[in-house]
Amino acid sequence: MNLLVDPLIFAVPRLETSQEELDDYVEYLSSWGQDFFNGEHNFMVSEACVFALENTGRYPYLDKLQALWEYASETELGCTDVFNACIKVLTNMPYLEDRIPQLKEVALDENSVRVRPDLLQRQPDEVVINAFQETLGHVAYAKFSIPESIATNLLLLSYPIEDCSLAEIWAEVLAQTDEELSVYADVLIITTPDELLDLLDFADFWEDTNRVIRWKARQLQCHEGLSPFKVHTTFNESIKSKGIQNQHSLMDRIFRQCVMLLTMNWTAIEAHELGDPQHECGRWKAFRLYITEDAVGWRLHYWRRGDEFYLMQVTPHNNFDIDEPEEIRDENFTIRSN
Repeated sequence: MNLLVDPLIFAVPRLETSQEELDDYVEYLSSWGQDFFNGEHNFMVSEACVFALENTGRYPYLDKLQALWEYASETELGCTDVFNACIKVLTNMPYLEDRIPQLKEVALDENSVRVRPDLLQRQPDEVVINAFQETLGHVAYAKFSIPESIATNLLLLSYPIEDCSLAEIWAEVLAQTDEELSVYADVLIITTPDELLDLLDFADFWEDTNRVIRWKARQLQCHEGLSPFKVHTTFNESIKSKGIQNQHSLMDRIFRQCVMLLTMNWTAIEAHELGDPQHECGRWKAFRLYITEDAVGWRLHYWRRGDEFYLMQVTPHNNFDIDEPEEIRDENFTIRSN
């Protein structure tokens, strides 16, 4: 997917801003860091916005991010990792303007560009406002007049706006033929990595188990209640070995039941201990969970210690085996919340 990144995502806040703003910036940038870096999607910026961030001192250079990380609350993703992820996007050339060469043939009245909701006034500086205004005007023109351009299916990555998932853009443009055009376009706003999953085919991302479980939890409106969990490599291996990944309804059921388990919604599931003495390891105990309710069906095997869960495998009902991860033998091993 092609995503244009709002410069506000990268614009480094001043250290004199509130602690909440510093924490929000670090947390939000960290939440996108892995997606920026892994190359699964095409994140891009405009040259105008890059120059604006540099000219106003808001460009996320490493020393600036290091200063922020000292003041912000702890984050799981390190400062250097986030910096490398940002730079990968900010130096992803060609920039937007060069990806749509026809833009060089038009003159844009920047003052005519209007955006609803107002994504401009929340920018940190006037220079950045003007640059982003120009960028969005170009996007509107390209979507309106150049159907074969990258703008056709372009998404906009931006901070959340309450009750709004679509940016509407109006602009006045003077074409090379001296024709004055009033253009309009709308662009879908993406605010979290999980929202991207809604736009993908389930078959494209099911193997990223942690993200799929969070995605399914968000669909079921219980994301905040997930217990700490870890997924062993045998989980996906067991699904592939039985060809379950090709059964969409069963796959949906598996992840739905995982969410019910991790929210400890016991009214929706039935689980019991595997039972044999060898299925205990210190304070960890092995369990099996009904994926399908019929006696001849599928079960999920997992380890549990208090509210911590280690998901192991999906297996036929008559299989009572479970692997024992080496980590759970360490009493100091703790699973962090995802």
